[in-house]
Amino acid sequence: MTDASLLNISENIKRNPSLALIGLWFDDCKNLTNTGLKHLSEGLSSLQLLKTFYLTFQRNDNITDQGIKDFMKNLEIVSSLQAVELSFKKCSQITDIGLKYMGQSLIKLIPLESLYLYFNGCKEITSEGLHTIIQVIEKFALKNITLNFSECNQITDIALDNLTSVLKGMTSLTTIFLYFENCDQLSKQVCDNMKKTLQEISYIKVVYISLSDKYSFWG
Repeated sequence: MTDASLLNISENIKRNPSLALIGLWFDDCKNLTNTGLKHLSEGLSSLQLLKTFYLTFQRNDNITDQGIKDFMKNLEIVSSLQAVELSFKKCSQITDIGLKYMGQSLIKLIPLESLYLYFNGCKEITSEGLHTIIQVIEKFALKNITLNFSECNQITDIALDNLTSVLKGMTSLTTIFLYFENCDQLSKQVCDNMKKTLQEISYIKVVYISLSDKYSFWG
């Protein structure tokens, strides 16, 4: 799989403008770069009926913040999107700057109801990056949310407390899945507060939070 392959996929997408759902998985495709990601987004930008989009680029050290920026600038044009899943697990070059670019584009997807973001193992991401995503999600009436920042060791108690407060105020939510495993700076006190707070919210039907082997729970 190369960047040329993604160009071909992009051209095929353009020839099918009525697509409502797309799922693309490129795990461990070491030859893909920012260029291929941009090619792909150019095809997506032609779709105005797309409701659901899944993309995974796990374990790719060629994808950088600039790649996220270029991709999201085209994805933000797809104003029909209601559900988005983006997974960049263990993409070591993605930082808080990439999340800032992502946030600036996500906020333009007004109909968004479900958001699933996976940055587990992206060790350059800090509390600042998580704060960016928190600022985005509080602007939406989301029904479903998944955030995976496991092994992002620079995330602190302040960021997790902020996330808890925002989620508590989102009365549209029905399902929450949160993963902060092996985030070594998180304290038991803050983890327990999140658990207690979210378990007490009656309108949330499903809660799963994994903060470590000790602090995983369903609610």
